[in-house]
Amino acid sequence: MIRKVITILLSAALLVTMAAAVSETIGGDIGYYQINADIEGASVYLDSDLKGVTGEDGTLMVNVYTTGTPYTTYKVEKNGYTTYTGKITQ
Repeated sequence: MIRKVITILLSAALLVTMAAAVSETIGGDIGYYQINADIEGASVYLDSDLKGVTGEDGTLMVNVYTTGTPYTTYKVEKNGYTTYTGKITQ
C-alpha cells in the first residue's frame, strides 16, 4: 500500500515538473537582428554565442524568438581588423 502511494506521488511530481518545463518553452514569433559590419567573413557573437559570419555584403541576419531572453551584447571580429563590441539596448 505504501509503495503504491509513493509511486503515485512520484508520478504526480514528475507530471508537474514536465508541465512546468513545457510552459517555459521558447517559441512564438520570429524577430531579427541585422549586423552590418561592411567586412566579408567577420565572426558575429551575441552574448558570447557565435551566430555566424558576415556574407559578401558584410551583413548577417540572425533569427531570434520574440519570447526568448533578449541578447545584451554583441562582438564582431576578424583577423587583421579591430574587434568591435557593444551593448544591445533595443
